[in-house]
Amino acid sequence: MTNALCLRRLLLKTAALFGAFFCVFVSSQPAHAELPFADRYRWSLVYPPSLFSPTVPTTSSFSPSQVLTAKHTSSPIIPKAPKQSNAIDTKNTSVCTNSQHCKMDEKSEELIKVLHQIFGIGSLVLLTATVVIGQINAIDFFEGRLSSQTMLWVHRGLAIATAVAYGGARVLAWILPREPGEASEGGGFDSAKAHNILSWLHGIGMIALIVGGVLNRVIVPSSTDAKIAMTVGHLAAGYFTWATLSAAAVVITFF
Repeated sequence: MTNALCLRRLLLKTAALFGAFFCVFVSSQPAHAELPFADRYRWSLVYPPSLFSPTVPTTSSFSPSQVLTAKHTSSPIIPKAPKQSNAIDTKNTSVCTNSQHCKMDEKSEELIKVLHQIFGIGSLVLLTATVVIGQINAIDFFEGRLSSQTMLWVHRGLAIATAVAYGGARVLAWILPREPGEASEGGGFDSAKAHNILSWLHGIGMIALIVGGVLNRVIVPSSTDAKIAMTVGHLAAGYFTWATLSAAAVVITFF
């Protein structure tokens, strides 16, 4: 028990001796008016004295953070951040604005124009054949003869094909973008405006043909005055549609 007590006292005395020696050593160090005691050692750990020049002026405005920032930004070890340019990249910037519709690219526009012409010419050819066969069947009807089922079904098939081709041409025409000055120009009369007016006319005629053909085939009874009137009106609508569609093709192609 006595030995343990003596060992404890010896340890306490040793610790007190080392504590006193450390206090004397710290108090004997030269004081730095610019940096407090804790900041001086923190600066040595963060930025060792061997990395900066000893000729740095130690004034009251000396700040370790400023020197550290200056050294780090000028050091070749740490790469500099790339400068961000405020210039606008015109290559990737869209030309579309809120007041102006996006313009279709030239290849797509040219393809749609070609397809529109193909469907338009196809519908004109089919309509011509439909009108010719319809005229033959109408002559048979007016002379009191009944046309063969082959001629009747050929007329119906051509009418359906004409409607499909004409519908495709109309859809492609709606997809095509309008020219910037087309809607604003009030004066003058050119082929584009004439084609547009004729397109409305043969569009109305095509609707009248489809409706009149269905009514004449399904609803109107045979051998009546209503049947004769409907046949005459249907034939007249066919010639009107064919004339306006032909005029539209001629105007847009040759003028």
